[in-house]
Amino acid sequence: MKTKNSKAMLICSVFNVIILLLTLLFGENIWRQVHEHEQSVDDLLQEAEQAFISEDYLSALKIYLDDSLKRNPIALNNLGYMLVTGTGAAKDIKSGCEYYRQSAKLGYTTALDNYILSVLLYPTTYDEVLEALSCGHNEDRPIVKTFIEKTSL
Repeated sequence: MKTKNSKAMLICSVFNVIILLLTLLFGENIWRQVHEHEQSVDDLLQEAEQAFISEDYLSALKIYLDDSLKRNPIALNNLGYMLVTGTGAAKDIKSGCEYYRQSAKLGYTTALDNYILSVLLYPTTYDEVLEALSCGHNEDRPIVKTFIEKTSL
């Protein structure tokens, strides 16, 4: 666990140094642009969540597909959910699982759990099930431990 936290802290530190250097080179304009981008991503996420809660699924889906959210783990996870469950879009388990995987690769453990559950509920190949269980086992996810205990694997 310490290595993941220290890696994240290192990445944040490097990012802050880069922003500081860019600010020194180009003035405070660059900092304002970065801050406005972060703010707009948060605003988009909040707008999508409100649309989803209001059952305006088409609007939520459009927002989650916005280019500025394509690297946001929460948006990717929520998009995966909408596709796997067929909420606001045609049910597409394969694409939904891919969004879960992308989100999990960005460190969102909820998405990893959703990916594993989706693969176990809707398996397409034996290799896919093994890969999902392996990913979950490598990340020490309780869902995998429970599955293995219950199935005596």
